Amino acid sequence: MAYLTTPFTYATVDVTDQNGSAKHSIADISELHSLLHTPDQKYYYITFARNGYEFNSEYTSLSEMVVSVSKQDDGGGLKSFLAVVAKFTYLKSSGAFKVKKLAIILTAEDVLLTPAEISAQLEGTLAELRTVRLIAPCVSNGSVKQTCRIIGSPQSAETAAGKKQFAAYKAAATAQIAAFNMLSQL
Repeated sequence: MAYLTTPFTYATVDVTDQNGSAKHSIADISELHSLLHTPDQKYYYITFARNGYEFNSEYTSLSEMVVSVSKQDDGGGLKSFLAVVAKFTYLKSSGAFKVKKLAIILTAEDVLLTPAEISAQLEGTLAELRTVRLIAPCVSNGSVKQTCRIIGSPQSAETAAGKKQFAAYKAAATAQIAAFNMLSQL
Protein backbone atom coordinates (compact mmCIF):
# COMPACT_ATOMS: atom_id res chain seq x y z
CA MET A 1 0.00 0.00 0.00
CA ALA A 2 2.74 2.41 -0.95
CA TYR A 3 0.18 4.75 -2.51
CA LEU A 4 -1.03 5.60 1.00
CA THR A 5 2.26 7.27 1.87
CA THR A 6 2.13 9.74 -1.02
CA PRO A 7 1.24 13.22 0.26
CA PHE A 8 -1.97 14.91 -0.83
CA THR A 9 -1.88 17.76 -3.33
CA TYR A 10 -4.94 19.02 -1.43
CA ALA A 11 -7.43 17.36 0.88
CA THR A 12 -10.55 18.53 2.67
CA VAL A 13 -13.40 16.97 4.58
CA ASP A 14 -16.73 18.75 5.04
CA VAL A 15 -18.43 17.39 8.14
CA THR A 16 -22.08 18.03 8.93
CA ASP A 17 -23.46 17.04 12.32
CA GLN A 18 -26.10 18.26 14.73
CA ASN A 19 -24.08 21.44 15.33
CA GLY A 20 -23.81 22.47 11.69
CA SER A 21 -21.14 22.12 9.02
CA ALA A 22 -17.38 22.53 9.17
CA LYS A 23 -14.61 22.13 6.62
CA HIS A 24 -11.34 20.51 7.70
CA SER A 25 -8.09 20.51 5.75
CA ILE A 26 -6.18 17.30 6.19
CA ALA A 27 -2.50 16.64 5.70
CA ASP A 28 -2.38 12.85 5.61
CA ILE A 29 -4.47 9.71 5.60
CA SER A 30 -4.35 9.25 9.39
CA GLU A 31 -6.24 12.52 9.88
CA LEU A 32 -8.87 11.36 7.41
CA HIS A 33 -9.25 8.09 9.25
CA SER A 34 -9.60 9.76 12.67
CA LEU A 35 -12.17 12.27 11.36
CA LEU A 36 -14.30 9.51 9.90
CA HIS A 37 -14.28 7.54 13.14
CA THR A 38 -15.26 10.43 15.40
CA PRO A 39 -18.57 9.73 17.17
CA ASP A 40 -21.70 11.81 16.54
CA GLN A 41 -20.68 13.09 13.13
CA LYS A 42 -23.23 12.26 10.50
CA TYR A 43 -22.41 13.32 6.94
CA TYR A 44 -19.10 13.75 5.16
CA TYR A 45 -17.94 15.06 1.81
CA ILE A 46 -14.31 14.12 1.24
CA THR A 47 -12.18 15.40 -1.60
CA PHE A 48 -8.47 14.97 -2.14
CA ALA A 49 -5.93 14.78 -4.89
CA ARG A 50 -2.72 12.84 -5.07
CA ASN A 51 -0.68 11.08 -7.73
CA GLY A 52 -2.58 13.01 -10.43
CA TYR A 53 -5.99 11.61 -9.42
CA GLU A 54 -8.92 13.23 -7.64
CA PHE A 55 -11.02 11.33 -5.08
CA ASN A 56 -14.51 12.54 -4.10
CA SER A 57 -16.71 10.79 -1.59
CA GLU A 58 -20.07 11.73 -0.18
CA TYR A 59 -22.08 9.99 2.47
CA THR A 60 -25.55 10.20 0.93
CA SER A 61 -27.16 8.79 4.10
CA LEU A 62 -25.95 7.36 7.39
CA SER A 63 -25.14 4.07 5.70
CA GLU A 64 -24.49 4.87 2.03
CA MET A 65 -21.47 6.39 0.36
CA VAL A 66 -20.85 7.32 -3.27
CA VAL A 67 -17.23 7.62 -4.42
CA SER A 68 -15.78 8.92 -7.67
CA VAL A 69 -12.14 8.83 -8.71
CA SER A 70 -10.74 10.28 -11.91
CA LYS A 71 -7.56 11.48 -13.53
CA GLN A 72 -6.98 15.16 -12.89
CA ASP A 73 -7.00 17.49 -15.87
CA ASP A 74 -3.40 18.17 -16.83
CA GLY A 75 -4.35 21.19 -18.92
CA GLY A 76 -3.57 19.31 -22.12
CA GLY A 77 -6.85 20.01 -23.87
CA LEU A 78 -9.36 17.49 -25.13
CA LYS A 79 -7.69 14.33 -23.91
CA SER A 80 -9.74 11.30 -22.97
CA PHE A 81 -9.74 10.08 -19.37
CA LEU A 82 -11.10 7.30 -17.22
CA ALA A 83 -13.31 7.72 -14.14
CA VAL A 84 -14.76 5.29 -11.61
CA VAL A 85 -18.01 5.72 -9.69
CA ALA A 86 -18.78 3.31 -6.86
CA LYS A 87 -21.63 3.06 -4.39
CA PHE A 88 -21.19 1.39 -1.01
CA THR A 89 -23.56 0.46 1.82
CA TYR A 90 -22.18 0.25 5.34
CA LEU A 91 -23.08 -3.05 7.01
CA LYS A 92 -23.27 -2.33 10.73
CA SER A 93 -23.28 -6.01 11.66
CA SER A 94 -19.89 -6.69 10.05
CA GLY A 95 -18.41 -3.18 10.04
CA ALA A 96 -17.70 -3.45 6.30
CA PHE A 97 -18.72 -1.62 3.14
CA LYS A 98 -20.72 -3.72 0.68
CA VAL A 99 -20.09 -2.71 -2.92
CA LYS A 100 -23.46 -1.97 -4.52
CA LYS A 101 -22.30 -0.50 -7.81
CA LEU A 102 -19.05 -0.08 -9.70
CA ALA A 103 -19.11 1.84 -12.98
CA ILE A 104 -16.07 2.63 -15.07
CA ILE A 105 -16.53 5.49 -17.50
CA LEU A 106 -14.12 6.26 -20.31
CA THR A 107 -14.54 9.62 -21.98
CA ALA A 108 -13.66 9.67 -25.65
CA GLU A 109 -12.34 13.04 -26.68
CA ASP A 110 -10.24 14.09 -29.67
CA VAL A 111 -7.11 12.47 -28.25
CA LEU A 112 -7.97 8.84 -27.44
CA LEU A 113 -6.14 6.90 -24.76
CA THR A 114 -3.75 4.19 -25.84
CA PRO A 115 -4.06 0.72 -24.27
CA ALA A 116 -1.03 1.57 -22.07
CA GLU A 117 -2.69 4.82 -20.91
CA ILE A 118 -5.93 2.95 -20.16
CA SER A 119 -3.94 0.45 -18.05
CA ALA A 120 -2.15 3.23 -16.20
CA GLN A 121 -5.41 5.04 -15.45
CA LEU A 122 -7.10 1.80 -14.33
CA GLU A 123 -4.21 1.21 -11.90
CA GLY A 124 -4.24 4.82 -10.69
CA THR A 125 -7.99 5.03 -10.11
CA LEU A 126 -7.97 1.65 -8.36
CA ALA A 127 -5.14 2.76 -6.06
CA GLU A 128 -7.07 5.84 -4.96
CA LEU A 129 -10.39 3.98 -4.75
CA ARG A 130 -8.76 1.58 -2.29
CA THR A 131 -8.60 4.50 0.16
CA VAL A 132 -12.14 3.44 1.05
CA ARG A 133 -10.63 0.38 2.76
CA LEU A 134 -9.11 2.70 5.36
CA ILE A 135 -12.61 3.57 6.49
CA ALA A 136 -13.88 -0.02 6.51
CA PRO A 137 -13.16 -3.30 4.70
CA CYS A 138 -14.93 -3.77 1.36
CA VAL A 139 -16.97 -6.85 0.50
CA SER A 140 -18.91 -7.95 -2.56
CA ASN A 141 -21.35 -10.83 -2.58
CA GLY A 142 -20.89 -11.56 -6.28
CA SER A 143 -24.25 -10.14 -7.33
CA VAL A 144 -22.70 -6.78 -8.24
CA LYS A 145 -21.39 -6.52 -11.77
CA GLN A 146 -18.85 -3.97 -12.91
CA THR A 147 -20.21 -1.83 -15.74
CA CYS A 148 -18.32 0.09 -18.40
CA ARG A 149 -19.50 3.01 -20.47
CA ILE A 150 -17.69 4.94 -23.13
CA ILE A 151 -19.11 8.41 -23.57
CA GLY A 152 -18.42 11.02 -26.20
CA SER A 153 -16.61 10.55 -29.48
CA PRO A 154 -13.69 12.17 -31.25
CA GLN A 155 -14.23 14.41 -34.26
CA SER A 156 -12.62 11.74 -36.43
CA ALA A 157 -15.66 9.51 -35.79
CA GLU A 158 -17.78 11.78 -38.00
CA THR A 159 -16.64 10.01 -41.17
CA ALA A 160 -17.58 6.45 -42.16
CA ALA A 161 -13.99 5.26 -41.76
CA GLY A 162 -13.71 7.13 -38.46
CA LYS A 163 -16.91 5.53 -37.15
CA LYS A 164 -15.57 2.07 -37.96
CA GLN A 165 -12.22 2.84 -36.33
CA PHE A 166 -13.92 4.28 -33.24
CA ALA A 167 -16.20 1.22 -32.94
CA ALA A 168 -13.09 -0.99 -32.93
CA TYR A 169 -11.48 1.29 -30.31
CA LYS A 170 -14.58 1.08 -28.10
CA ALA A 171 -14.68 -2.72 -28.36
CA ALA A 172 -10.99 -3.05 -27.50
CA ALA A 173 -11.18 -0.54 -24.62
CA THR A 174 -14.29 -2.20 -23.17
CA ALA A 175 -12.61 -5.63 -23.34
CA GLN A 176 -9.45 -4.26 -21.69
CA ILE A 177 -11.45 -2.66 -18.87
CA ALA A 178 -13.49 -5.85 -18.33
CA ALA A 179 -10.31 -7.96 -18.24
CA PHE A 180 -8.81 -5.67 -15.59
CA ASN A 181 -11.78 -6.61 -13.33
CA MET A 182 -11.49 -3.73 -10.88
CA LEU A 183 -14.28 -5.09 -8.71
CA SER A 184 -12.28 -8.19 -7.80
CA GLN A 185 -9.24 -6.07 -6.91
CA LEU A 186 -11.04 -3.61 -4.67
